[in-house]
Amino acid sequence: MQPSTEMKYRCLVFDHDDTTVNSTATIHHPCFVRFLEEYYPGRRCSLEEYFIKNFSPGFLPMCREEYGMDDRMLEIETQYWQDYVRSRIPDAYPGIRAIMQRQKEQGGYTAVISHSFRENILRDYAQNGLPEPGDPHRPGRIRARSPAFCRPSRIPPGTSAESPGKSF
Repeated sequence: MQPSTEMKYRCLVFDHDDTTVNSTATIHHPCFVRFLEEYYPGRRCSLEEYFIKNFSPGFLPMCREEYGMDDRMLEIETQYWQDYVRSRIPDAYPGIRAIMQRQKEQGGYTAVISHSFRENILRDYAQNGLPEPGDPHRPGRIRARSPAFCRPSRIPPGTSAESPGKSF
């Protein structure tokens, strides 16, 4: 199948956590709270603080500066997180499946850029019924593409596949 001439972008690029799936509030933060309770009794981190500090200064600097974690404790925290995440599947956000399916049905591609592990992303996609990212012409084959591949298709400005004459 060739990409639809009505398609605005041949490739849609998705972040995974908190864009495709609701994972920080339902999995990552609760895991971190449990870790703190077990290894740093009395220390707290609200969901709001967790979001803010993951953005700036970042997760590792937060762990080092706010909680005094050294390399050994960071390794323990990482293993704790991997074990926790392994048995928990975040829900996809409403509407994301329809967006991805429409893209694939029109012959387009989807890609994921994330700090999450590949196996978690693929598992979360499968469990949420999301189409596997990648090339619809080669199902099961996921590989990197050049940035030029994701340039807008040539359709008239101000039109979309859903509503000719309107932008989305």
